[in-house]
Amino acid sequence: MGYGFPRFSKFKTWRQDKGHTAEFAAFIDRVEKGGPPLILFSELVNVTLASFAAMTAAREQRTITIQTEYASLFS
Repeated sequence: MGYGFPRFSKFKTWRQDKGHTAEFAAFIDRVEKGGPPLILFSELVNVTLASFAAMTAAREQRTITIQTEYASLFS
């Protein structure tokens, strides 16, 4: 039964491959055998800065230019 839905009995989900199994397999393979990272460190930094910039832009209602806002990280 679904909370708040008295006639709800089952929730059907379609089996959808979201790539989690392959992602974990690739990670484990890389740890065991070595090799270059699956995601470059620079890409991780970029995505993190973009997330920070998005939060700051929303909170302060202004446009953020990552290279300018975080210039000290790029020098």
